[in-house]
This record gives sequence, structure tokens and C-alpha cells, in this order.
Amino acid sequence: DPQNPALVCTHGFGMTSFIFSKQFASSRMLDSVFLVAYDLRGNGRSGKPETEEAYTKERYAEDFWAVCEAFKVTNPIALGWCVPFVLSCTTALTLINCRSLGGLTIADVLTSSTPTASHGLKGVVYIGGPVPTRAFHMQYASTWLAETLPHLLSDSADMFTRTFPKFVEGCMLDPQKSVTYEEKARMIGEATMSPNVTRILIEKCSRSRDMPTWEDELRKMPMLVVQGREDLLVDGEKCRKAFTDTFKDNLQWVWVEKVGHTPFWEHPEEVEGHIIAFVGKVVKGTTSK
Repeated sequence: DPQNPALVCTHGFGMTSFIFSKQFASSRMLDSVFLVAYDLRGNGRSGKPETEEAYTKERYAEDFWAVCEAFKVTNPIALGWCVPFVLSCTTALTLINCRSLGGLTIADVLTSSTPTASHGLKGVVYIGGPVPTRAFHMQYASTWLAETLPHLLSDSADMFTRTFPKFVEGCMLDPQKSVTYEEKARMIGEATMSPNVTRILIEKCSRSRDMPTWEDELRKMPMLVVQGREDLLVDGEKCRKAFTDTFKDNLQWVWVEKVGHTPFWEHPEEVEGHIIAFVGKVVKGTTSK
């Protein structure tokens, strides 16, 4: 329902908007928010240019606002899921992850000079070891992630296809129960649609991100962080400390027990409840700041 508050969702590394399919199947979510998700450039059904210029923060911010314009959305709440990679939504306002594509996109949106950025974000939701910027993320990235990421960014297609299935499983506390064979096959299959060169370019360009204003922009709006207690990709307590120390006045932190890096996939009903409650507070202007 376009009359509901808009929630624009951005995915993480190697994934696509399919990762939010449970939310699109939830009548509770659809009754409460106008849900929008898209495949970030270089992934899924979106274009996969092979030049560095195509992966600047301005391009990601332009994509974000182009999607908003297509759905006639103004002042949305941005949701960024953080899988180890550094892309995201903060250029018009800001979002990143090793590049957590979804996380970085928020940062790209927050810090870009894209004209439509004047519409502004109404709030931000980070899920799963959020990566607003690479430097920020390094405070709590796990050893497992540090060991796995180089294989995912290898120029060897064989190395990527051997590693990505393990990465998908590593995102969940109990993959045997949390994801079916068909769902896992789709996640892996969509990841292989992106040429190695695009993954490498995305990573290279994310390293050059200079976002001196992202913290100031994020402090201006309400923020919800939903973190799985058993997240293999980050040290949860270090992540909580980094966020609470930096955004103590406008931050709501929520732990989700017995889940990993994808709490919205593993425990969708619980996470959706937190999101809906947060959106309601943002709309009413009752979030603490």
C-alpha cells in the first residue's frame, strides 16, 4: 500500500533482493509499510558495468533515489543488510559494509550530492553487523570474515563458486533448518550471474570511499540496529559498543537470540515486529534522539 510509510531495502554482498522475500510474503509487513527492494548495480537483474566510474557512491545514491522516484516514494526509511562488502545507501544521506552493499548504500545516499537527496531519509534500519563505512566496520569484523573475504574476491571463478556456498551457510546459525536447498541454490545461482570483474571493481571502489560526513548525517535521524547474537561475521559486543558510543542519542539497539547474520531470514516474525514498531515511532516522531 503506497499510503503506508516507505521502507526501501538494500541487500548485502553477493546477494539480491531475493533475501527479503520473506518480508514480501508477510501480510503483517505489507499491512504496515510500503515495502520496496531492488538489486544493487552489479548484482542480480540490475546492470553489471565493468568500469570503475560505474561504482562510485554517487552512482549508488542515484540508483537509490531513482528507485524511490519510480515508486513515488519521498522521505523513506532505508534498510541496509550488511553482508561483508562495502557498497550502500548513504550517499544522498549514507550506508557501507566491507562493503556491506546494503550498509554502504545508505552511507552513499547520506553523503552524495544527488539532487533528489533533498527528499532526505526519515530513518535508518541496519540489520546484521552493519557496515556504515569500511573503517567503522573494521572495529568489529570477525576473523572468519577476514579469512573468507579474500576467496570471495578472487579473480578465480572456481575459487568463488567453491567459497560462496560456505559463505551463505555462514550467514545463518543453523543453515540446515533455516534455508531450503532451492532457496540456497537460488542465492548461489544469482551470485554467479555477476562476473568476477564486477565484484572486484565494487570492492576496489569501496576502498576509496571518503565519507567524512556520514556520522553527522546519521546522527540527525532515528536509527534501529537489529543484531543476531550468533553472527559469525562480526563480534556482536564490539559492534554494539561501536554503535552505542558513536550514536548514543538516536540509536535503538535490538538483540535477536539464536540467529546469525540474517535475523530477518532466520526469525522473520520477531524482526518484523521490531521494524514495524520502529517505523511507527518514526512516523509519529516519538523516537528518542
